[in-house]
Amino acid sequence: MVNRAICLIVLISLGPWIAGATEARDRAFINYDGDTFRATFRIANIDTPEIEGKCEAERDLAQKAKLFTERFLARGDVVIRQTGVDRYGRILALVTSDGRDLGEALVAAGLARPWMGRREKWC
Repeated sequence: MVNRAICLIVLISLGPWIAGATEARDRAFINYDGDTFRATFRIANIDTPEIEGKCEAERDLAQKAKLFTERFLARGDVVIRQTGVDRYGRILALVTSDGRDLGEALVAAGLARPWMGRREKWC
């Protein structure tokens, strides 16, 4: 009986988190009309500095990563392949341009780190 009560408490406490993950995934695709939509996703397996980072060095590196990504994607055909969903319900994807992996290119340029399961400090 106690085990059932504990399981019920755990399930009830997870409810908002599960609902939030579903809502986040639903917001990843915004439909404009029958043949137009916008999609939001994160590049899988990497972490980049944040535009609104905690220090000037992080913010500067984030701007460089953004510019690098814009130029990288402008070079050729872009392919986006969904690989999963993170714990927050965000869509994860591998992105290539002209056959080159964007995540790998960002890491090689020193503008991203391989994702190791938790965010590391940039400052």
